[in-house]
Amino acid sequence: MFCNNCGNELKPEAEFCGKCGKSAGNAAKEAPSIPSSEESKSNHVWKVVASILVFFVAFAVVRYLTQETVSSVMSDDPASKQEIIDATVQSVRSSTSFPYELDELTTWTGMTGTSNSLRYQYTLHDVDTSQLSNSLLKSTVVSSVCENQDTRAILDMDINMDYSYAVEGSSQTYFVSVSKADCI
Repeated sequence: MFCNNCGNELKPEAEFCGKCGKSAGNAAKEAPSIPSSEESKSNHVWKVVASILVFFVAFAVVRYLTQETVSSVMSDDPASKQEIIDATVQSVRSSTSFPYELDELTTWTGMTGTSNSLRYQYTLHDVDTSQLSNSLLKSTVVSSVCENQDTRAILDMDINMDYSYAVEGSSQTYFVSVSKADCI
């Protein structure tokens, strides 16, 4: 038998694990399996795919949460690009409590405006980012941004949509900017 907690081999009559001290009452009968290098590679690929899927879920949730805000700002017909940016940021900030947990891996930490963009900031938690890059993220984000009527209207006014990701516990960051030219 083997300890379910640490994998230590147990004597059949053992009540507790001699290594970690956990109860042997629910010990595994078989040896824990060690993944082969093929299984490790497969698991790594799935973790990367899961990371990308989390990105899309986070993007979709934020887009849903801000869609009504962006629509209402656009219908007010502000006079300048900067007024649209400022009004959108103000409206989103007043209707959203930051930080906003999108899922167990992604937290929306804020939204700001620059002179020519709306910038969404996120923090990623416990995400395998070894296969992610700015260009990979951009190639996956562009179609979603360009297909959405509200974000497309903003892009058509030469206001970019920026997405900034910080990886918790590291200095690793990702930045994706989508402009009107990306949707042509």
